[in-house]
Amino acid sequence: MELDQTVADWAAQVGEELRKTYGRYRENGFFKTYFSGPNILDIGYKGYLTDARPIFPHAIGVDLDYPGYDGRTLPFPDQSQDTVFVSHTLEHIPDYRQAFRDWFRVLRIGGYLVVAVPHQYLYERNIALPSRFNGDHRRFYTAGSILAEVEDSLDPMSYRLRLLEDNDEGFDYTIPPENHAGGCYEIVMVLQRVRRPDYADAVLSPPVQKQPIKGRFLRVPSPAGEEPLLTIASDAPPARVLILKLDHRGDFIMAYPAFEALRRQFPAAHLTLACGPWVEAEARQSGLFDAVITADFFPEIASHGYDERHVAGGAARFTKAIAGLSWDLAIDLRVDPDTRHLLAEVDARHRAGFGAVRDFPFLDIFLPYINPTLDSRTFQALLTPASFNTHVGRHEGYAIVHDGRRESRKTGEVLIFGPWETFEAGSWRMEVALEPLRGGFDLSYDVCSEAGRKIHQLGKLEVRTGSLPSFALELEEEVQRMEIRLRMGQGGRLPPFRFLGIRVTKKGVLPALHQQEMQMLLANLVGLRMQNPFAMDKLAR
Repeated sequence: MELDQTVADWAAQVGEELRKTYGRYRENGFFKTYFSGPNILDIGYKGYLTDARPIFPHAIGVDLDYPGYDGRTLPFPDQSQDTVFVSHTLEHIPDYRQAFRDWFRVLRIGGYLVVAVPHQYLYERNIALPSRFNGDHRRFYTAGSILAEVEDSLDPMSYRLRLLEDNDEGFDYTIPPENHAGGCYEIVMVLQRVRRPDYADAVLSPPVQKQPIKGRFLRVPSPAGEEPLLTIASDAPPARVLILKLDHRGDFIMAYPAFEALRRQFPAAHLTLACGPWVEAEARQSGLFDAVITADFFPEIASHGYDERHVAGGAARFTKAIAGLSWDLAIDLRVDPDTRHLLAEVDARHRAGFGAVRDFPFLDIFLPYINPTLDSRTFQALLTPASFNTHVGRHEGYAIVHDGRRESRKTGEVLIFGPWETFEAGSWRMEVALEPLRGGFDLSYDVCSEAGRKIHQLGKLEVRTGSLPSFALELEEEVQRMEIRLRMGQGGRLPPFRFLGIRVTKKGVLPALHQQEMQMLLANLVGLRMQNPFAMDKLAR
């Protein structure tokens, strides 16, 4: 279809992000190259607008209210579309693999998948979740990370990458990170579906071991007074695998790369996941596991804490859940050691986990580690204005705004207070995002707990244009429900200001791997070891 003036006039009615580059795409041939076919889908085209229209008049706009669409599977036949366009939607979707596969399913051979996502260092301008400006963003994107998701989701022999660019057209690099970006701030990627070559399976198949090892015997020295051991090499990979991930929801989400790695390592195995009941639905929907069993071992949310009685009861519930079942391999993916003893209760030929064999003698595959979740870790987060209360001004979107109308305030009067969070022991730095709207002024602050009865620190903040006040905080022990209170400095008039939250940074003591990286290391170590699995049996004298 040739693009004409009708399409040009349509630009004012498309989605908010697409509207910014519509003219450039029309002029530089982008539309003509990738949107020339008659069958076009625009997925998630509405965004937060109720009156937005699809990318072209002849395109079909698909949103959650589209007839027959359940948010996962498009109600269109295989290979029926020339172009599938998805703008600023992927970052909201929990299961990106399902999304990519279904978008690709409806593309014809030679068709294009065009995806735009917000750029981590243009839009988010944040090193880690949560997003500063959209709490529904589930992932941050760079050019590398979106390609990694594609490679994790699609058959590499079925597509080619035609375009990958950082679109910063009109981007205002003078706007500070705490304020919403201006201009374009996205990554644009175009994939073309190609006909899968006849030789694809041969390329993707792992090399065949021509002479598999069978029945190899090796004496293993044993401690004095114990019977010697006999190592028996197996001739087959594990057919049944149990994966333990009983901890909190956030830890479960971070384990997804390791889950996927284990599925790749053992594609033909029956994978059983043991998890908390609060993630059972997500685990089943992921398509990574053949069976899911649940045991209430920890609370759903880590900050809620748990006592020893709950843990003891959780161990009994886990043992009951696995009664009568057996596996070739059992893996505990929790980094902390408090679930490792559960592996000893599992009927399995091989057991894998973090730690040392001297601490967990039942492990035959183990990964030594420095626990990154102890006080040695570095931590950074943004305490948003929504987690604070105020006696001045009002909450406006992502800020607390004071207009300066009230004339007289007393010295020490509490202005803003919160967030009542738990802070670990360690060295902290608090950067207060407080912007004066007319002239500078001074405030005082205190850090307290126990509803103000215990004061941990007092100090002064100089609020000036162009810089953010900050202070250091040393905590010798964990503080629960900690409160930061911003107070009136000198009594009198309080100038107008905008409060955008407090960025907290905890200084690390030792370098350590992130738990997601450690879980990936264990998953890959297990895969390598089980290429030539073995069993340990006592050798009769």
